[in-house]
Amino acid sequence: MGFKHLRYAAGILGIALAATVASVPIDTAAAAGAPVHAQETSWTHAMNQLPELTREIEARHVVALADAKTSLRADVRTADDLFDSSKGKATDESRRALKVESNRAYSLVILSDDETAPPVEQVQLKAAIESVKGEVAAWEEAEAARVAEEARLAAESAAAAAARPVGHRTSGGAASGQTPQQYLEGIASTYGASISWSGTPCGHFAGSIGGCYQGGSTVYVSIAAYNSWSSAQGRGRNVVLHEASHMIIQGKCGTVLLGGSRFENVTDAYSVLLGGGGTGYGYNDNDMMLATAALGGECLAG
Repeated sequence: MGFKHLRYAAGILGIALAATVASVPIDTAAAAGAPVHAQETSWTHAMNQLPELTREIEARHVVALADAKTSLRADVRTADDLFDSSKGKATDESRRALKVESNRAYSLVILSDDETAPPVEQVQLKAAIESVKGEVAAWEEAEAARVAEEARLAAESAAAAAARPVGHRTSGGAASGQTPQQYLEGIASTYGASISWSGTPCGHFAGSIGGCYQGGSTVYVSIAAYNSWSSAQGRGRNVVLHEASHMIIQGKCGTVLLGGSRFENVTDAYSVLLGGGGTGYGYNDNDMMLATAALGGECLAG
């Protein structure tokens, strides 16, 4: 037990002695001048109380210190989790201040023997936590607004593309001397992809318009896609955009399986955001939400 607690014990002992002396009645013989025997029992009783008082003080100190450290330790865990999750969302200065306070608080949890110290540090740590939380909330609000704006612009672009006459959906198209094949290859190259043409891409779609994606920057499309301008500007274009969407999602999210078992539906939704018309998988609101988030660079779990 530290000096501070011994001082408390001495103070309490003094009070006990004072109370004991005050409670002893005045002997009439002593008042008359007759000899009086010393009241040894009062002093002995007070001294016998000292160990019990000391134990009580120490017990209360231990409980108070444990409670203060437990509360502070919980805030240290919150601060450490927030420090990790706030990277890129809060300023380096605020995160650095949070880590400093977290380290100070943890030192008190490990080393302090003073129950009054943890609550004081806890105030400082909570202030640092709230500062970083505020910056994270502001970043998340701004990011949500950015993603929503990108989705809005993409939807407007898709609507405008769908509204344009089919004959004008090319970048020059037939008017500039392109062939249907070159037209589709130009669409793919816009997104950094190249097309591998086949009568049966990935072993399927013999005699029909279809495609597949197997990784990398190559998409596989059936030659039927460029049989005519109507084929190229219709389903051929939609298939190329769908397969290019697989490639883009793979690049952004590390997998084509965005949306789990509905990854084809999500991919169709993504191709619509690129201005395509879908390839027949269809999509629901959740598929479109995942596609829109991916368009903005955020890969959500399905």
